[in-house]
Amino acid sequence: MNGNREASHQRRRDPMQRDTPFAGDQQDQLQTVSASEPDVAAERPRRRGRARSKGAGAAAISPVLSARGGQMSFLSPDAQQDIHEAALHLLEDTGLAEAPAEAVSLVEASGGWVSDTGRLCFPRALVETVLAALPRAVTLYGRRDDAELQLGGSNAYVGTGGASPSFLDIDSHEYRPATLVDLYQTARVVDRLDHIHFFSRPVAISGFEDALDIDLHTAWACLSGTAKHVMVSASTPESVDAIAALVYDVAGSEAAFRAAPFISLNINHAVPPMRFDSEAARVLIRAAECGIPAMVNTFGQLGASSPVT
Repeated sequence: MNGNREASHQRRRDPMQRDTPFAGDQQDQLQTVSASEPDVAAERPRRRGRARSKGAGAAAISPVLSARGGQMSFLSPDAQQDIHEAALHLLEDTGLAEAPAEAVSLVEASGGWVSDTGRLCFPRALVETVLAALPRAVTLYGRRDDAELQLGGSNAYVGTGGASPSFLDIDSHEYRPATLVDLYQTARVVDRLDHIHFFSRPVAISGFEDALDIDLHTAWACLSGTAKHVMVSASTPESVDAIAALVYDVAGSEAAFRAAPFISLNINHAVPPMRFDSEAARVLIRAAECGIPAMVNTFGQLGASSPVT
């Protein structure tokens, strides 16, 4: 298995060197910035902690590079079960509105139905069957062996995130629209920080009008900047297809990527109260078909992922 992984690493292509339809000033600037830098996937894993200084009386203290979760619990087991039962009731009796046709077909084929009010309903038995079949451990890969994230148990990891449209310019000390080069250079910084384990794009790049161009250039810059696991977004199923073509090429083949996916999608699939974001749900389905892991957000943001009132 290790031999196969090593061979896979050798076959992987530098995203910066692939033949792409990308064009424009930002791409030229990015290629200029990165021209003298090594392929991030080919860099040797760095030694953990700082080397001991000559003449030092004691060994240097290594940084804390990992953490254990599962220590915080706000709800009792009974309270957790109450919430679970309420969720099952709402999914079966109320359902979610604005489900795309692809989701309706999948759920109906598994025993669900569309109510008289047009809401997609999930029977309790279906939800419980799916939950029971879910894996209790998942691995998110990087393009170096030391960049794997073993999700499960009490493992905890730290990464970047957000989608800031502005960037604080290090020279002018003023905020300006974030660029493709900013995203790439941020990824390069994170690639060198051992205590940050994955790279979720922290800025939303400017200078592109088309959503497909934004999504594809974002994925390209992130992968060019770091060999750690990357998380990006896709606006449409067409963007998923474009990102899939990119990562299959970088991995060496579709099969190689599916065996060790090094990119995943960050998706907000629901809009309160109890409605699908139809396009995001289609993105989620297409990502699964392409073998791209997806992180489904479950957080409360006033007016976005939770009610305004």
